[in-house]
Amino acid sequence: MPNQTGSPLEARQNPLVYTVILYLAIAIFIIFAIWVLLKIIKKKHSSPEWIEAHKKQPTKQADVIRLSKVIGLSNEERLLLTRICREQKMPNIFYSYTDSDALDDLFKRSYLTFKGIPFSTNLIYSLFRLKFHIEQYIISTKSIASSHSIPLNTVFTYVGKSQNAYQLKMVKNQKEGIILTIPKNLDESEDKPEPLSKISLSFTTTSNTQYTFETRLVRDNKVFDGTKQVLVAHSNTITSLNRRQYKRLELDVPCKYSAVEVFTNKKGDPDLRPKENKYDGKLANISSSGCCLISNYPIKEQQYIYIETTLPPDKDIVVSGLITGLRQNKESGLYDLHVVFIKLPVSEQVKILSSVYGYE
Repeated sequence: MPNQTGSPLEARQNPLVYTVILYLAIAIFIIFAIWVLLKIIKKKHSSPEWIEAHKKQPTKQADVIRLSKVIGLSNEERLLLTRICREQKMPNIFYSYTDSDALDDLFKRSYLTFKGIPFSTNLIYSLFRLKFHIEQYIISTKSIASSHSIPLNTVFTYVGKSQNAYQLKMVKNQKEGIILTIPKNLDESEDKPEPLSKISLSFTTTSNTQYTFETRLVRDNKVFDGTKQVLVAHSNTITSLNRRQYKRLELDVPCKYSAVEVFTNKKGDPDLRPKENKYDGKLANISSSGCCLISNYPIKEQQYIYIETTLPPDKDIVVSGLITGLRQNKESGLYDLHVVFIKLPVSEQVKILSSVYGYE
């Protein structure tokens, strides 16, 4: 009688095992094939030829969605960006949003289009918010992390013990530190820092990004063409100051201002009413959230103030705000009043923003 080497159950199980192994092998092959295909597609989509061919194509919704994920746009911002790209026939926004001229042209044309639509104030306001969001993301990707990367001819601001501000220009960025010119008014004042003392410097890049960092004055350097110089140490802890809600416009325009009477309305909110006596001043800068007013008088902080002015080219604005900072310029004797706007209507914000961005 012949020998039997396996039970009937084992004989039935063997084909099942082989079937499972076969299916696993097929699944692994399919996964591998998909992985290879994705790699090929990714390589193709990152090739200069593919990118160049798709740059000039009209923006699709998928392009906006892709960009929204990169920048972190809200759903409302994504919908607005889709709309303006479609209406203005914008070439692929995913590849052109870092082009400042192309981006500005897109938003300016959209602004002019929206101006022709009745009751579009809130829409225009959202347009400026979207542009600022995109600009801030671009700035963040180009941020300076070390003083080694600061370009030549950058002008630094140093605020001395007297709270007077001085301008120091970089003439050389070398391995051992940065060489800065010292203006005569600082060299001859008590604000001049001592060698080896710590100082804080701030500067603004060509993209209007503001930075500050702390460094140490190493030594006085040689005098060149009658201008004194100092060597300051490098720093790897540079901090960006761009935390404003909107872009700020530097100005030198006259204004009128007055004190404010504060009443309480039925809701319990302050109702600000300007007093009759108005004084002459100047605006040094403005954004839709606040401004810097140059005054002959040292008005105390935490006081309300009323301001009226004309922004270029001919936008009359009226604002009320709270004085949050005061600093005297020792040279001119005038006072810088930092004002945060209170209850500023969207219509006034839009007028300010259109001047800030130069959209007429």
